[in-house]
Amino acid sequence: MSLELINAVNNDNIPLVKTLIENGADVNFQWFSGNTALMAASEYGKTDVVRILIEAKADVNAKDKYGNTALIWAAQKGYTAIVRMLIEAKANLNAQARADGYTALMLAALNGHTDIVRMLIDAKADVSVKDKLHGMTALMKTVTHGNTEIVRMLQEAQAR
Repeated sequence: MSLELINAVNNDNIPLVKTLIENGADVNFQWFSGNTALMAASEYGKTDVVRILIEAKADVNAKDKYGNTALIWAAQKGYTAIVRMLIEAKANLNAQARADGYTALMLAALNGHTDIVRMLIDAKADVSVKDKLHGMTALMKTVTHGNTEIVRMLQEAQAR
């Protein structure tokens, strides 16, 4: 029933997601890639499904085989409501992907998701974390992309 849950999430079939959970589906089942239902819902912006999975005690800090978490996916894609829910559910704000070491803050900044950057800073994401490839922080990365507003936010957070 666990793979069925991921399929129901991917199809955005909320009644089936609820039924599967009520009948014992493992909300933390990891597919061969390490993806969980929560990661899939977070990556594809399925806000209602994310809420259901969090309420069902899905592990908000599970990592796929690349080290990505639901928060990393949602922040990268710009899903503000999902990021907010994951922060409230105590997602690890500073989790780093294994290969490159990018965090949710870095990815939100690189992709110009200003509201998410603000949320992560306000939630106390560590602005000094460096990636594993070049030893760069979110600020260093953002400067190369020229987003003045996000650069200013990161500078202010670093100065605290």
